[in-house]
Amino acid sequence: QSTWGLHMLFVLCSLSFSDTFAVLIAGSNDYYNYRHQADISTIYIGLIKRGIKASNIITLAYDDIAPATENPFKGQIFHTLQHVNIYQGSGTIDYRTTTVTAKTFYDVLKTLPSTASDYVFIYYDDHGGPGILGVPDGNGDYIYADDLGNAIAQLANANKFKKVLFGIEACESGSIPGSWSSVQNILTITASGPDESSYAAVYDSGLDTYLTNEFTNYWISYMDSNPGDTVNSLWTYVLSMTKGSTAHIYGDETILSLPLSYFFGNLAKPEAPMLTKAVDTMKSTLVTGLTVENLIAHSKSHQVQQNALSLKLKLNLEKTKFKEALKNLVKYADIKNYYFHLKNKNAPVTTDYLDCVRYFVSKFGQVNGDLLPKFKVIKSLASRVPVKAIKEAIDQVFP
Repeated sequence: QSTWGLHMLFVLCSLSFSDTFAVLIAGSNDYYNYRHQADISTIYIGLIKRGIKASNIITLAYDDIAPATENPFKGQIFHTLQHVNIYQGSGTIDYRTTTVTAKTFYDVLKTLPSTASDYVFIYYDDHGGPGILGVPDGNGDYIYADDLGNAIAQLANANKFKKVLFGIEACESGSIPGSWSSVQNILTITASGPDESSYAAVYDSGLDTYLTNEFTNYWISYMDSNPGDTVNSLWTYVLSMTKGSTAHIYGDETILSLPLSYFFGNLAKPEAPMLTKAVDTMKSTLVTGLTVENLIAHSKSHQVQQNALSLKLKLNLEKTKFKEALKNLVKYADIKNYYFHLKNKNAPVTTDYLDCVRYFVSKFGQVNGDLLPKFKVIKSLASRVPVKAIKEAIDQVFP
Protein backbone atom coordinates (compact mmCIF):
# COMPACT_ATOMS: atom_id res chain seq x y z
CA GLN A 1 0.00 0.00 0.00
CA SER A 2 2.82 2.39 0.84
CA THR A 3 4.43 1.69 -2.54
CA TRP A 4 1.13 2.44 -4.29
CA GLY A 5 0.78 5.64 -2.29
CA LEU A 6 4.26 6.79 -3.27
CA HIS A 7 3.48 5.98 -6.90
CA MET A 8 0.29 8.07 -6.85
CA LEU A 9 2.13 10.91 -5.15
CA PHE A 10 4.73 10.81 -7.91
CA VAL A 11 2.03 10.89 -10.60
CA LEU A 12 0.25 13.82 -8.97
CA CYS A 13 3.49 15.73 -8.55
CA SER A 14 4.41 15.09 -12.18
CA LEU A 15 1.08 16.46 -13.36
CA SER A 16 1.36 19.48 -11.09
CA PHE A 17 4.59 20.50 -12.79
CA SER A 18 3.29 20.10 -16.35
CA ASP A 19 1.34 22.63 -18.37
CA THR A 20 -0.61 22.70 -21.63
CA PHE A 21 0.19 24.91 -24.61
CA ALA A 22 -1.81 25.27 -27.81
CA VAL A 23 -1.12 26.64 -31.29
CA LEU A 24 -4.25 27.22 -33.41
CA ILE A 25 -4.07 28.36 -37.03
CA ALA A 26 -6.76 29.17 -39.58
CA GLY A 27 -4.84 29.32 -42.85
CA SER A 28 -7.29 31.21 -45.06
CA ASN A 29 -8.97 34.54 -45.62
CA ASP A 30 -12.08 35.79 -47.43
CA TYR A 31 -15.72 35.15 -46.64
CA TYR A 32 -16.07 31.97 -48.70
CA ASN A 33 -13.59 30.37 -46.26
CA TYR A 34 -15.75 31.38 -43.26
CA ARG A 35 -15.62 27.88 -41.74
CA HIS A 36 -11.87 27.81 -41.06
CA GLN A 37 -11.87 30.80 -38.71
CA ALA A 38 -15.18 29.66 -37.19
CA ASP A 39 -13.57 26.32 -36.31
CA ILE A 40 -10.51 27.91 -34.74
CA SER A 41 -12.58 30.41 -32.73
CA THR A 42 -14.68 27.54 -31.37
CA ILE A 43 -11.64 25.49 -30.39
CA TYR A 44 -10.14 28.56 -28.68
CA ILE A 45 -13.30 29.03 -26.60
CA GLY A 46 -13.24 25.34 -25.68
CA LEU A 47 -9.68 25.52 -24.40
CA ILE A 48 -10.35 28.66 -22.35
CA LYS A 49 -13.47 27.04 -20.89
CA ARG A 50 -11.32 24.10 -19.79
CA GLY A 51 -8.90 26.30 -17.90
CA ILE A 52 -6.08 26.63 -20.41
CA LYS A 53 -4.50 30.03 -19.84
CA ALA A 54 -4.99 32.52 -22.66
CA SER A 55 -1.27 33.24 -22.49
CA ASN A 56 -0.64 29.57 -23.33
CA ILE A 57 -2.74 29.67 -26.50
CA ILE A 58 -1.20 31.16 -29.64
CA THR A 59 -3.76 31.86 -32.35
CA LEU A 60 -3.17 32.75 -35.99
CA ALA A 61 -6.21 33.93 -37.97
CA TYR A 62 -6.67 36.56 -40.66
CA ASP A 63 -9.56 38.10 -38.72
CA ASP A 64 -11.56 39.33 -41.71
CA ILE A 65 -14.80 37.37 -41.29
CA ALA A 66 -16.56 39.31 -38.51
CA PRO A 67 -16.26 42.69 -40.32
CA ALA A 68 -16.69 41.27 -43.85
CA THR A 69 -18.97 43.14 -46.23
CA GLU A 70 -20.62 39.81 -47.06
CA ASN A 71 -21.37 39.03 -43.40
CA PRO A 72 -25.02 39.89 -42.60
CA PHE A 73 -24.23 39.66 -38.86
CA LYS A 74 -21.43 42.21 -38.53
CA GLY A 75 -19.05 41.62 -35.66
CA GLN A 76 -20.22 38.04 -35.17
CA ILE A 77 -19.13 34.59 -36.32
CA PHE A 78 -21.29 31.48 -35.95
CA HIS A 79 -20.34 27.82 -35.81
CA THR A 80 -23.84 26.32 -35.67
CA LEU A 81 -27.27 27.01 -37.08
CA GLN A 82 -28.32 28.24 -33.62
CA HIS A 83 -26.28 31.38 -34.37
CA VAL A 84 -24.39 31.57 -31.08
CA ASN A 85 -21.68 34.19 -31.54
CA ILE A 86 -18.24 32.61 -31.06
CA TYR A 87 -16.13 35.59 -32.15
CA GLN A 88 -13.98 36.65 -29.21
CA GLY A 89 -12.55 39.80 -30.77
CA SER A 90 -9.22 40.75 -32.31
CA GLY A 91 -7.58 40.87 -28.90
CA THR A 92 -7.65 37.07 -28.63
CA ILE A 93 -5.76 36.62 -31.91
CA ASP A 94 -1.98 36.82 -31.64
CA TYR A 95 -1.20 36.99 -35.36
CA ARG A 96 -3.69 38.66 -37.72
CA THR A 97 -3.98 39.74 -41.36
CA THR A 98 -0.60 39.85 -43.12
CA THR A 99 1.26 38.22 -40.20
CA VAL A 100 -0.50 34.87 -40.75
CA THR A 101 2.33 33.37 -42.78
CA ALA A 102 4.20 30.10 -43.05
CA LYS A 103 7.24 31.72 -41.42
CA THR A 104 5.16 32.96 -38.48
CA PHE A 105 3.77 29.45 -37.96
CA TYR A 106 7.25 27.91 -38.02
CA ASP A 107 8.63 30.59 -35.70
CA VAL A 108 5.77 30.12 -33.22
CA LEU A 109 6.51 26.40 -33.06
CA LYS A 110 10.27 26.86 -32.75
CA THR A 111 9.97 29.41 -29.93
CA LEU A 112 7.02 27.98 -27.99
CA PRO A 113 7.60 28.85 -24.30
CA SER A 114 6.91 25.29 -23.17
CA THR A 115 9.17 22.85 -21.32
CA ALA A 116 10.07 19.17 -21.54
CA SER A 117 7.26 18.31 -19.09
CA ASP A 118 4.48 20.12 -20.99
CA TYR A 119 1.78 18.87 -23.36
CA VAL A 120 1.28 20.67 -26.68
CA PHE A 121 -1.86 20.77 -28.82
CA ILE A 122 -1.61 22.04 -32.41
CA TYR A 123 -4.57 22.46 -34.76
CA TYR A 124 -4.45 23.59 -38.39
CA ASP A 125 -7.61 24.36 -40.40
CA ASP A 126 -7.62 25.34 -44.08
CA HIS A 127 -7.01 24.05 -47.60
CA GLY A 128 -4.29 21.59 -48.50
CA GLY A 129 -2.67 19.63 -51.29
CA PRO A 130 0.04 16.96 -51.52
CA GLY A 131 2.69 18.00 -49.00
CA ILE A 132 1.26 21.53 -48.87
CA LEU A 133 -0.94 23.50 -46.46
CA GLY A 134 -2.38 26.86 -47.42
CA VAL A 135 -1.91 30.34 -46.00
CA PRO A 136 -4.19 33.35 -46.54
CA ASP A 137 -4.17 34.65 -50.12
CA GLY A 138 -1.45 37.26 -50.54
CA ASN A 139 0.56 36.10 -47.50
CA GLY A 140 3.49 34.49 -49.28
CA ASP A 141 4.80 30.95 -49.30
CA TYR A 142 2.67 27.93 -48.59
CA ILE A 143 3.36 25.79 -45.53
CA TYR A 144 5.46 23.01 -47.03
CA ALA A 145 5.62 19.64 -45.29
CA ASP A 146 9.42 19.55 -45.15
CA ASP A 147 9.67 23.06 -43.66
CA LEU A 148 6.97 22.25 -41.11
CA GLY A 149 8.80 19.02 -40.28
CA ASN A 150 11.98 21.00 -39.66
CA ALA A 151 10.15 23.40 -37.32
CA ILE A 152 8.69 20.48 -35.36
CA ALA A 153 12.12 18.82 -35.20
CA GLN A 154 13.57 22.03 -33.74
CA LEU A 155 10.80 22.11 -31.15
CA ALA A 156 11.68 18.52 -30.24
CA ASN A 157 15.44 19.12 -30.19
CA ALA A 158 14.92 22.02 -27.80
CA ASN A 159 13.05 19.67 -25.41
CA LYS A 160 9.93 21.83 -25.57
CA PHE A 161 7.32 19.11 -24.98
CA LYS A 162 6.51 15.81 -23.37
CA LYS A 163 3.82 14.86 -25.89
CA VAL A 164 2.21 16.61 -28.88
CA LEU A 165 -1.27 16.09 -30.32
CA PHE A 166 -1.54 17.63 -33.80
CA GLY A 167 -4.87 17.84 -35.66
CA ILE A 168 -4.95 18.80 -39.35
CA GLU A 169 -8.16 19.74 -41.16
CA ALA A 170 -7.30 20.03 -44.86
CA CYS A 171 -7.62 18.22 -48.15
CA GLU A 172 -4.92 15.57 -48.60
CA SER A 173 -3.75 16.24 -45.02
CA GLY A 174 -2.54 12.66 -44.74
CA SER A 175 0.35 13.62 -47.02
CA ILE A 176 1.81 15.99 -44.42
CA PRO A 177 2.92 14.06 -41.26
CA GLY A 178 5.49 11.88 -43.03
CA SER A 179 7.87 14.83 -42.84
CA TRP A 180 8.21 14.45 -39.06
CA SER A 181 7.85 10.67 -38.83
CA SER A 182 11.27 10.42 -37.16
CA VAL A 183 10.31 12.82 -34.35
CA GLN A 184 9.25 10.98 -31.21
CA ASN A 185 6.26 11.69 -28.93
CA ILE A 186 3.97 13.24 -31.56
CA LEU A 187 0.58 11.92 -32.64
CA THR A 188 -1.02 13.48 -35.71
CA ILE A 189 -4.66 12.97 -36.64
CA THR A 190 -5.70 14.16 -40.10
CA ALA A 191 -9.10 14.79 -41.64
CA SER A 192 -8.26 12.93 -44.83
CA GLY A 193 -5.84 10.54 -46.46
CA PRO A 194 -2.88 11.54 -48.65
CA ASP A 195 -4.96 11.87 -51.83
CA GLU A 196 -8.55 12.68 -50.82
CA SER A 197 -10.58 15.81 -50.18
CA SER A 198 -11.82 16.77 -46.76
CA TYR A 199 -15.42 18.00 -46.46
CA ALA A 200 -17.11 21.20 -45.38
CA ALA A 201 -20.26 20.84 -43.29
CA VAL A 202 -23.35 22.71 -42.08
CA TYR A 203 -24.51 25.03 -44.81
CA ASP A 204 -26.21 28.18 -43.52
CA SER A 205 -28.58 29.71 -46.06
CA GLY A 206 -28.75 32.88 -44.00
CA LEU A 207 -25.03 33.42 -44.43
CA ASP A 208 -24.67 31.74 -47.84
CA THR A 209 -21.68 29.74 -46.66
CA TYR A 210 -20.55 26.72 -44.65
CA LEU A 211 -20.00 27.10 -40.89
CA THR A 212 -17.60 24.26 -40.17
CA ASN A 213 -15.84 21.18 -41.55
CA GLU A 214 -17.06 17.61 -41.09
CA PHE A 215 -13.98 16.23 -39.31
CA THR A 216 -13.49 19.29 -37.09
CA ASN A 217 -17.19 19.41 -36.24
CA TYR A 218 -16.96 15.93 -34.75
CA TRP A 219 -13.64 16.70 -33.04
CA ILE A 220 -15.18 19.69 -31.26
CA SER A 221 -18.39 17.81 -30.50
CA TYR A 222 -16.44 15.05 -28.76
CA MET A 223 -14.34 17.54 -26.79
CA ASP A 224 -17.54 19.11 -25.45
CA SER A 225 -19.44 15.99 -24.50
CA ASN A 226 -16.68 13.61 -23.37
CA PRO A 227 -14.08 15.64 -21.47
CA GLY A 228 -13.00 12.72 -19.28
CA ASP A 229 -12.17 10.34 -22.11
CA THR A 230 -8.88 9.43 -23.75
CA VAL A 231 -7.30 10.50 -27.02
CA ASN A 232 -8.15 7.04 -28.35
CA SER A 233 -11.85 7.67 -27.73
CA LEU A 234 -11.63 10.93 -29.68
CA TRP A 235 -9.77 9.21 -32.51
CA THR A 236 -12.27 6.34 -32.69
CA TYR A 237 -15.16 8.81 -32.77
CA VAL A 238 -13.85 11.09 -35.52
CA LEU A 239 -12.83 8.05 -37.58
CA SER A 240 -16.28 6.49 -37.38
CA MET A 241 -18.31 9.70 -37.78
CA THR A 242 -16.39 11.41 -40.59
CA LYS A 243 -17.98 10.01 -43.75
CA GLY A 244 -16.85 12.26 -46.60
CA SER A 245 -13.17 11.56 -46.04
CA THR A 246 -11.21 8.98 -44.09
CA ALA A 247 -9.50 10.27 -40.96
CA HIS A 248 -5.92 9.01 -40.59
CA ILE A 249 -3.51 8.67 -37.68
CA TYR A 250 0.29 8.91 -37.68
CA GLY A 251 3.08 8.76 -35.14
CA ASP A 252 3.27 7.86 -31.45
CA GLU A 253 0.19 5.76 -30.72
CA THR A 254 1.03 5.51 -27.01
CA ILE A 255 -0.52 8.99 -26.83
CA LEU A 256 -3.90 7.37 -27.53
CA SER A 257 -4.04 6.14 -23.95
CA LEU A 258 -3.62 9.64 -22.47
CA PRO A 259 -6.55 11.66 -21.10
CA LEU A 260 -7.90 14.40 -23.36
CA SER A 261 -7.41 16.78 -20.43
CA TYR A 262 -3.64 16.70 -20.97
CA PHE A 263 -4.15 18.54 -24.27
CA PHE A 264 -7.49 20.35 -23.85
CA GLY A 265 -7.67 21.10 -20.12
CA ASN A 266 -10.33 19.99 -17.65
CA LEU A 267 -14.06 20.49 -18.01
CA ALA A 268 -16.02 20.24 -14.76
CA LYS A 269 -18.81 18.23 -16.38
CA PRO A 270 -19.77 17.09 -19.87
CA GLU A 271 -21.69 19.55 -22.02
CA ALA A 272 -24.32 18.71 -24.59
CA PRO A 273 -22.52 19.42 -27.85
CA MET A 274 -24.06 22.23 -29.87
CA LEU A 275 -23.93 20.03 -32.95
CA THR A 276 -23.68 16.26 -33.07
CA LYS A 277 -24.44 15.62 -36.70
CA ALA A 278 -22.79 17.18 -39.73
CA VAL A 279 -25.30 18.11 -42.39
CA ASP A 280 -24.99 19.38 -45.96
CA THR A 281 -21.45 18.12 -46.37
CA MET A 282 -19.58 19.06 -49.53
CA LYS A 283 -16.09 18.52 -50.88
CA SER A 284 -13.99 21.43 -49.60
CA THR A 285 -12.66 22.10 -53.10
CA LEU A 286 -16.21 22.87 -54.33
CA VAL A 287 -17.29 25.20 -51.52
CA THR A 288 -15.76 28.41 -52.87
CA GLY A 289 -17.70 28.17 -56.12
CA LEU A 290 -20.97 27.43 -54.33
CA THR A 291 -20.55 30.29 -51.86
CA VAL A 292 -19.71 32.77 -54.61
CA GLU A 293 -22.70 31.66 -56.73
CA ASN A 294 -25.05 31.98 -53.76
CA LEU A 295 -23.78 35.45 -52.88
CA ILE A 296 -24.43 36.51 -56.47
CA ALA A 297 -27.93 35.01 -56.40
CA HIS A 298 -29.09 35.84 -52.89
CA SER A 299 -27.30 38.89 -51.50
CA LYS A 300 -29.40 42.01 -51.07
CA SER A 301 -26.27 44.15 -51.40
CA HIS A 302 -25.33 45.26 -54.90
CA GLN A 303 -21.72 45.69 -53.76
CA VAL A 304 -21.57 42.12 -52.42
CA GLN A 305 -23.03 40.78 -55.67
CA GLN A 306 -20.52 42.74 -57.76
CA ASN A 307 -17.61 41.63 -55.58
CA ALA A 308 -18.73 38.00 -55.83
CA LEU A 309 -19.10 38.23 -59.60
CA SER A 310 -15.61 39.71 -59.93
CA LEU A 311 -14.22 36.96 -57.69
CA LYS A 312 -15.98 34.28 -59.76
CA LEU A 313 -14.37 35.56 -62.95
CA LYS A 314 -10.96 35.85 -61.27
CA LEU A 315 -11.08 32.32 -59.85
CA ASN A 316 -12.28 30.80 -63.13
CA LEU A 317 -9.48 32.50 -65.04
CA GLU A 318 -6.89 31.39 -62.49
CA LYS A 319 -8.15 27.81 -62.61
CA THR A 320 -7.99 27.73 -66.41
CA LYS A 321 -4.48 29.20 -66.51
CA PHE A 322 -3.23 26.87 -63.77
CA LYS A 323 -4.57 23.71 -65.40
CA GLU A 324 -3.16 24.78 -68.76
CA ALA A 325 0.25 25.49 -67.21
CA LEU A 326 0.34 22.03 -65.62
CA LYS A 327 -0.63 20.36 -68.90
CA ASN A 328 2.09 22.26 -70.75
CA LEU A 329 4.60 21.32 -68.06
CA VAL A 330 3.88 17.62 -68.60
CA LYS A 331 4.19 18.06 -72.38
CA TYR A 332 7.64 19.59 -71.99
CA ALA A 333 8.85 17.29 -69.20
CA ASP A 334 7.51 13.83 -70.14
CA ILE A 335 5.07 13.87 -73.05
CA LYS A 336 5.29 10.09 -73.49
CA ASN A 337 3.49 9.67 -70.16
CA TYR A 338 1.18 12.66 -70.55
CA TYR A 339 -2.11 11.05 -69.50
CA PHE A 340 -0.46 9.02 -66.76
CA HIS A 341 0.86 12.15 -65.02
CA LEU A 342 -2.46 13.97 -65.30
CA LYS A 343 -4.28 11.14 -63.51
CA ASN A 344 -1.64 9.66 -61.18
CA LYS A 345 -2.43 10.19 -57.47
CA ASN A 346 -0.08 7.62 -55.99
CA ALA A 347 3.35 9.23 -56.28
CA PRO A 348 5.06 9.97 -52.94
CA VAL A 349 5.63 13.41 -51.45
CA THR A 350 9.39 13.94 -51.68
CA THR A 351 11.79 16.83 -51.20
CA ASP A 352 12.37 16.78 -54.98
CA TYR A 353 8.65 17.26 -55.56
CA LEU A 354 8.40 20.11 -53.04
CA ASP A 355 11.48 21.74 -54.61
CA CYS A 356 9.74 21.63 -58.00
CA VAL A 357 6.52 23.10 -56.57
CA ARG A 358 8.47 25.98 -55.05
CA TYR A 359 10.08 26.67 -58.42
CA PHE A 360 6.74 26.46 -60.25
CA VAL A 361 5.12 28.85 -57.77
CA SER A 362 8.02 31.30 -58.14
CA LYS A 363 7.02 31.58 -61.81
CA PHE A 364 3.23 31.21 -61.71
CA GLY A 365 2.46 32.70 -58.29
CA GLN A 366 0.22 31.42 -55.50
CA VAL A 367 -3.05 29.71 -56.41
CA ASN A 368 -6.38 29.61 -54.63
CA GLY A 369 -6.51 26.94 -51.94
CA ASP A 370 -9.09 24.90 -53.87
CA LEU A 371 -6.45 24.25 -56.54
CA LEU A 372 -3.72 22.91 -54.24
CA PRO A 373 -4.64 19.22 -54.83
CA LYS A 374 -3.84 19.69 -58.52
CA PHE A 375 -0.14 19.87 -57.65
CA LYS A 376 -0.36 16.07 -57.78
CA VAL A 377 0.70 16.45 -61.44
CA ILE A 378 4.10 17.79 -60.36
CA LYS A 379 4.27 15.09 -57.67
CA SER A 380 3.86 12.47 -60.38
CA LEU A 381 6.50 14.07 -62.59
CA ALA A 382 8.97 14.25 -59.70
CA SER A 383 8.63 10.51 -59.18
CA ARG A 384 9.88 9.78 -62.72
CA VAL A 385 11.71 12.81 -64.09
CA PRO A 386 14.91 14.44 -62.70
CA VAL A 387 14.41 17.75 -60.88
CA LYS A 388 16.70 19.54 -63.33
CA ALA A 389 14.58 18.44 -66.28
CA ILE A 390 11.35 19.49 -64.54
CA LYS A 391 12.76 22.94 -63.77
CA GLU A 392 13.89 23.31 -67.38
CA ALA A 393 10.37 22.40 -68.48
CA ILE A 394 8.95 24.99 -66.06
CA ASP A 395 11.23 27.58 -67.68
CA GLN A 396 9.74 26.62 -71.05
CA VAL A 397 6.20 27.03 -69.71
CA PHE A 398 7.09 30.47 -68.30
CA PRO A 399 9.75 31.85 -70.70
